[in-house]
Amino acid sequence: MQESLEPERATLEEYYERGYRLWHGLYLAALAAPLDVTALDFQNAFPRHPFFVPELQLDTHCDGVLYAKGTSTWQPSIGDCSLPSFEKIYTFKVTAEDSIIVSLKLKDDSFRQHGGHISLLMLAWAYVLSQRWSELIPGAADIEYTNRIAALSNGEDRSEVTEGPVVDLGVVTDEALRWWAAVLAPGEGWAARIHHRGEDLRSPWSVGLQSSKDLILTFRTIPSRGDRTSLPPSFSTAAQYITD
Repeated sequence: MQESLEPERATLEEYYERGYRLWHGLYLAALAAPLDVTALDFQNAFPRHPFFVPELQLDTHCDGVLYAKGTSTWQPSIGDCSLPSFEKIYTFKVTAEDSIIVSLKLKDDSFRQHGGHISLLMLAWAYVLSQRWSELIPGAADIEYTNRIAALSNGEDRSEVTEGPVVDLGVVTDEALRWWAAVLAPGEGWAARIHHRGEDLRSPWSVGLQSSKDLILTFRTIPSRGDRTSLPPSFSTAAQYITD
């Protein structure tokens, strides 16, 4: 007699086979018709999505916050539809008073055996979004590095790293290394700000890292053209660092 909570072995094997055949079919379909790589181009993924217009005017009437206000027009796509178009007005904050505190509870092997890289990518994308914010928002200052950086260990001396959560960056340029050291620094390794009514407001994606253990970055560098390590990268360059 089959238990209500534990199916019989034959039932388990049947569903396993069905699942395997389904995923194998999807795999074969993907091989037959590979995804167009341009579909992964996030800058052009949604060409009709509402966006900030050039020379955006911000609402500066409130203390401690700046607002963007705009109108989007919605209308039916091509087809047999008599619905009229309509407009929607949107008002939303484009600044934050304080950084978001990101707390990580790490072990020495957090990034060796158990993965855990999603948290690091989140911190990296926070920079990318903030850099794009600084490029789009009128009056925003250029992103700056602070004096906080993550601990570094050259790949040739990796045997000396005996404890602490280690993140291996692989082969990187000096500019990419400086950026990762800021992104994964304890506290705030970079700052995206805009001055408003006597105070510095921040990008909505500003973050401050509070980790149970400081990260250690291992790396091997390749020669760079010129010395641009003091200049934070553009949002597109930073996105490329993540891809690399």
